Amino acid sequence: MSIGRIDSFIDIYIERDMKRGILTEKEAQELIDQFTMKLRMVCFIRTPAYNSLFSGNPIWATLSIAGMGLDGRHHVTKTSYRFLNTLHNMGAAPEPNITLLWSDRL
Repeated sequence: MSIGRIDSFIDIYIERDMKRGILTEKEAQELIDQFTMKLRMVCFIRTPAYNSLFSGNPIWATLSIAGMGLDGRHHVTKTSYRFLNTLHNMGAAPEPNITLLWSDRL
């Protein structure tokens, strides 16, 4: 289950809310931490039949962050860094996979 470039999408709303005074940086980071925590918990809502098919209980959740657009502009946002900071706040885990889309032009 690939969520794609969620950082670029969510960043639009986080930055808007921060400009309006609705969110602080600390609250924005907490939202990203909580979102990641929910992705780590999703395996607990599956049926036992599904779990019996796949050992190790994987959900294959993948978050892609950063990268380049077709027009050559980078897609690195403050929320890209917030997702990376989540690894520091919560520690590493097998899932979700956080894939950094790298280019020499970044």
